Amino acid sequence: MSDDGACRSAADDEREAARREAILLKAEAWQLIRRGFAENRGHLAGAEEKLKKAEALCRSTGDREGLVGILAGRGAILRSSGQKDQILAAIGLYMEEIGILAEADREKEVAAYQSNVVMAYRDLATVDPENALDHLGRGFEIGQAALAASRRLADRAGMAQGSANLAELCMLLADNDPELAEDHLATAVVLYRAAEELWTELDREGLAAARMGLAEAYLRLGRNLEGVEELLEQSAEIYAGADGGPVVYQLAQVHALRARLRQAQGRPAEAAEERGKAIDLFERLGFWRGESK
Repeated sequence: MSDDGACRSAADDEREAARREAILLKAEAWQLIRRGFAENRGHLAGAEEKLKKAEALCRSTGDREGLVGILAGRGAILRSSGQKDQILAAIGLYMEEIGILAEADREKEVAAYQSNVVMAYRDLATVDPENALDHLGRGFEIGQAALAASRRLADRAGMAQGSANLAELCMLLADNDPELAEDHLATAVVLYRAAEELWTELDREGLAAARMGLAEAYLRLGRNLEGVEELLEQSAEIYAGADGGPVVYQLAQVHALRARLRQAQGRPAEAAEERGKAIDLFERLGFWRGESK
């Protein structure tokens, strides 16, 4: 073998070793991210460190497609901070990732990863209320495009997620457009119902999330409170029995919604008890930033 051939072979071996290390780091990081939301937020720091190492490896070897999933993980961690500048940074990472997927003609994944951007704009609307309508408008634009692509591709999971994402934006729009709040909430009900039907027999946690959203929409409309009780019970059962162990963050959300339900039913003592349970779980995870119980 010539010297040039030997050099190329060694360089190829180094690139392959870097690729494999990046894949391993990414997998380990996502395990920590899941633990961060199921057990304790502290796991997210370890996940971020691994993702940054994986990202550096991919960039050093020019492995752009290897960045897919790495950038999404970093974005999820940045968004969890609840800080505007970090959410904006997450959007930048998500958009780079979508660009990589588009270059590779991975249409279904482009639509799927656009969900991350939609949810980031939802987060921005929450932390930057002065510009909430602008953020929600941008989220709707991207979310509707993603849903249309999923329909064209007959991607059932994509349609379910896209419907749920738009429903979440409608819920926030009701806060920021009070004159049409009831219309926005009614639209959210329709979208959550669509997501619920699509997720059935496809993804149990997606189904639980759609049912939780539907429960909240009914609560805010002051309708179907008996149905809300059933929806929350079904969601709690799914999250408590998830394959990877209880999804504590979502169980905390269930308790928070139950507190609102009990209040609407005129049962303030039980509402306070449910709210306390929600805060206890959020505190255990390290996500509680509100006042004490």
